[in-house]
Amino acid sequence: MIIVNLIAAHLLIGFSFFISSEYFWIIFSISLFLLSMIAFRSRLIYWTKLKKTHLWISLCSAVMLYFIFFTGKALTALLFPDFLDTLSLLYATIQPYQNWHFFSLFLLIIPGEEFFWRGYLQTKLYERFSPITSIILSTMLYASAHLYSGSILLVLAAITGGIVWGWLYYYTKNLTISILSHLFFDFLLFIAFPLL
Repeated sequence: MIIVNLIAAHLLIGFSFFISSEYFWIIFSISLFLLSMIAFRSRLIYWTKLKKTHLWISLCSAVMLYFIFFTGKALTALLFPDFLDTLSLLYATIQPYQNWHFFSLFLLIIPGEEFFWRGYLQTKLYERFSPITSIILSTMLYASAHLYSGSILLVLAAITGGIVWGWLYYYTKNLTISILSHLFFDFLLFIAFPLL
C-alpha cells in the first residue's frame, strides 16, 4: 500500500507543477488535502500533549533552518548564479500572493506535507528500518517529489527541511512540533524576510 500511496503523491504533486501556473495553487492545495486524507486513514500519526518547550523547539529550529537557507542562498549567488535565475522563475509560480494562497499554505499545504511525509511515511518506515534510516528514506522520497519543479535548489531545500522536520518528529514523538516548525519557517521565508 505504501508504494501505491507514494505513486499517488508523485502523480498529484507532479501534476501540480506541470499544469499551467495559474492553476498551481488550486491543484497543489487539493493534492495536499488528498494526501492528508491518506495519512489520517492510516492512523499512524503520533500526537502527544503540547508543552511550552515544544514551542521553543519549533521556533528555534525554524530560525536555524532559515539561516541555513540564508547562507545557502548567499553561497549560491556567489558560486552558481544561474541556479538563482531558475529558482526565481519557479518562485513566480509558487510564491503566494493572494490571501487565499496564504490561508491554504498555512492551514492545508504545510500541515498536509507533514501529515503525509512525516506522519504517515516516516512512521510506516519505522516498521522495517531504524529511526535514522527511516528519516533519511522519508526525506529522500519527500525531496524526490520536488524534482517535478525542475529546480535542483528546491530539491536540496526539501532534503534540508525534511531532515530537520523528520528528526523533530522522531525526537519529540509529536507531529505538531514538525508542523509548527514548518509553519514558522515558511512565515520567515515567505512573509517576514523573503530570500527572493
